[in-house]
Formats: sequence, structure tokens, C-alpha cells
Amino acid sequence: MPVATARPTASPAAASPLAATPNATRSPPTAATAPTRVPAPVPTLAPTAAPTPDPVAGLTIADLRARSFGAGAITIGAVYRRGGGYTTYRISYPADGLRLTGLLHVPNGEGPFPVIIANRGHIDLERYQPGMDSRAFSEYFAPRGYLVVAADYRGYAGGDAGPNPFYTGYYADILALIPLAQALPMARPGKVGMWGHSRGASITVAAATISDQIAAAVVYAPAAAAPE
Repeated sequence: MPVATARPTASPAAASPLAATPNATRSPPTAATAPTRVPAPVPTLAPTAAPTPDPVAGLTIADLRARSFGAGAITIGAVYRRGGGYTTYRISYPADGLRLTGLLHVPNGEGPFPVIIANRGHIDLERYQPGMDSRAFSEYFAPRGYLVVAADYRGYAGGDAGPNPFYTGYYADILALIPLAQALPMARPGKVGMWGHSRGASITVAAATISDQIAAAVVYAPAAAAPE
């Protein structure tokens, strides 16, 4: 009798452990990470440049016309020279917040005398002496009955130094002197005359343009409003 051979039991196909283990816990799928949003750059405004200051602000003819000149009074000091039909005195006077100096040439005799303001030309500070450049003019007019006033200008002959952009400081020195000279007790009432040479001539032109108190002016070789 034939012997029955036992058939081998087929091994079941390998299965996923998850399938074989019904109670196994499935891990939830991992959510995809959203990309990070980079903020758009904020535009940067270029800094606004500061406006360039106006180099002539407060220095124009209109600006100078709008100012007030002539507060205070001339102080008559010591005799500087005597003879030739007149006497010369040292003077001081206020102008533009400064104390300035000059010369006053007074004719001999009874006043009042018509006033002339004499504006000298440029002279180096180191060699300047009161009356330089204006002396010859004064020596002619003072004996002939004119009261001649000659300013030293700011920074000269013991006067206070001060700003002088485009020589407008010198303009202020003379514009202040006009009403102060008119107020002198020996001065004839009314407008003044004015003479100027070189730098003093340009000052005279400016003064005649700004002030209405100049009856007549004579200028000799005016200098430009540029550095010496």
C-alpha cells in the first residue's frame, strides 16, 4: 500500500507588519512645510540735502536799505592836528554794534559847516595811520569851510573788528556815520557830500545807492567788490 507523503505547508507570502498586526497604529502622514515668505525690502529714501545758504542773504542793496543806521552819537576826542585853517580831532562812533574811530576836520570860524564824508582807499592794516589817503582831500576842503569826517573803518586804528563780507561791513560803517555827522553841533543841517578813492570810491557808490542823504558824490578809481 502506498505511503502517503505529507505535503509541505506553504508559507504565506511575507506580509507588511502593519497588515499582519491588525492593532498596529499608523503614523499620520507628515504635512509639507510651507515655504517661508521673505518680506519685500522697504525702499529707503535718500536723505534730503540741506539747502545751500544764500551767500548774499542780508547783504543786498534792498537788505541794506531796510536796515536802520545811525543810533548813538559821535564822541569828539583829543586834538590830532592843528593848523592850516582847521583843527583835526580824533573821534569814535558806534556802527553795526562796533565802536569805530576816525578823524573830524573842523574849519576855523563860525559854523555851521556843510558836511563831507571822505572815504579812503585800501591801506594795509600794518602800516595804516589815521588820515592816510584822505589827508590831501581834507587839507583842501577843511580850510574852505567844509566839515570833513574821515572814518578809519572797522578793525583799523583801534576800532573794533567785525565781519565784512563783500565789503558790506565798510558800507555799514559809512551809512551809520552819515546821520551821526549830520547831528554834530557844528554841522549845517541837510544832506551831506561824499568823496571816495579806490575802495572808498566803491563804498561811496554803495552809500549813494542806499542812502537818500547824499546830496553829491565824487569817486576816483572805484575798486570792485572782490578780495584785495
